Amino acid sequence: GDWMANNFPNVKVLIGHTKNGAPVVGGREASRELMASMEMTCRGGCLATTRYAFDMLHYEGKKKDFKLNLFIGAGVQKNGQTYYFDRDGKAYSFDDISKLPGKKLAIGSCTRHLSGIANRHVDGCMPMPNSPHMAIHWMSGTFCSVMTPKNRHLLPELLDTMNMMLARIVQIGKGKRLDCALRYDDGIVETRVLSNEEKRRSYIPWPLPPLTGKEKRQLIATELRSILSTFLG
Repeated sequence: GDWMANNFPNVKVLIGHTKNGAPVVGGREASRELMASMEMTCRGGCLATTRYAFDMLHYEGKKKDFKLNLFIGAGVQKNGQTYYFDRDGKAYSFDDISKLPGKKLAIGSCTRHLSGIANRHVDGCMPMPNSPHMAIHWMSGTFCSVMTPKNRHLLPELLDTMNMMLARIVQIGKGKRLDCALRYDDGIVETRVLSNEEKRRSYIPWPLPPLTGKEKRQLIATELRSILSTFLG
């Protein structure tokens, strides 16, 4: 959008979507209107958390002239190649992307195939909410204003965050499920076949089995990862 182009003129945003009925690109050139429509076909966490990241930099008063190439989406397949598009509809192949000057940041699980080209890849579908924000700080050579002693709420926030994490880890250690199973990839979860009686109910009971030892370790690792992503991206 114009806000992004005006406030961060040296950030090249490249997108590519085919899911959710994304518009089809006829060739290697497309219109700005088509690109705006393509961007909106996947309004999930990658787009939201990344835009939030730039909003944060804007209101923190950080420099906005840094160069960065940003990638969102799985890309568009054409003639056996994968292409990403800028806001004006110009296409970029993997080879074109590798030659772009400046640092490269790929956001989301869909961009895993760019991890060998990008300087940094933020995984997840959706990513941890603050990960793109902190990743852009690191890549732009700026420091988050929220994480400075000038923020009088910083110490209470850190303590509350740590206490919440420790409380959750204690409950997980006891075998208690605090959430439905977390998935970090976009996909369909198949459900069992419902009886005719169940189809008429307003809700379906879903008993959750006790946590296994492997699940406990995975969930505790996720708690630690969520804290690190908040501060390190």
